[in-house]
Amino acid sequence: MSDENQEQEQEAPKTYTQAEVDALTTGLKSKNDELLGEKKEATRLAGERAESKRLAEEESARSTGKIQELEESLTNNFNEKLSVKDEMINKLVSGQVKSAKTAIVEEFKAKFMPEHKLAGEMLINSMVDVSVNDSGEISVQFKSNTGEVFSTDKNTWFNDHVSKQFPEMIQGIDMQGGGATEKKNNGGAVSDKTKTSSKTNGYLATI
Repeated sequence: MSDENQEQEQEAPKTYTQAEVDALTTGLKSKNDELLGEKKEATRLAGERAESKRLAEEESARSTGKIQELEESLTNNFNEKLSVKDEMINKLVSGQVKSAKTAIVEEFKAKFMPEHKLAGEMLINSMVDVSVNDSGEISVQFKSNTGEVFSTDKNTWFNDHVSKQFPEMIQGIDMQGGGATEKKNNGGAVSDKTKTSSKTNGYLATI
């Protein structure tokens, strides 16, 4: 078996089906909605408890002139608990964003030639922006190699931009005289390994 075939077998990437990617995205949105709901409910309950306690202790403290001190203590205690809750939610949301981006990168990394898997992963990672919008939903934007938003549809972005900007790196694309070449040697055709273009190398140097 040739070294090239062995390399291809060793680098066989994990791919995700559309159904798996959709299921992951749906699951992340549901979990995020659940967390936001919990935060709102916790904030409401904490506010109610703080208010009840404040009213009771304010009446008791009124005669001693320590109302301001009591209010500051209650406010600090409430803010401390809310901060802990916010930190927990931010960590979970950050993990969801990372998982969503990883799924997209792995899906499109599989479309690159074996010798360009690493470069392809770098390209995809730099052009996919995953975040959480104001509604608490996972938002994905697919950018061009110059940094502008190209599309919010992953297939449109890959087929109409990535494949056209970096065709020498993508599997199944006929270069029509560019990138892949053939030359005669002792009467037989020997294909050279596809080389990345100067444009591709220039972009990779910036990320």
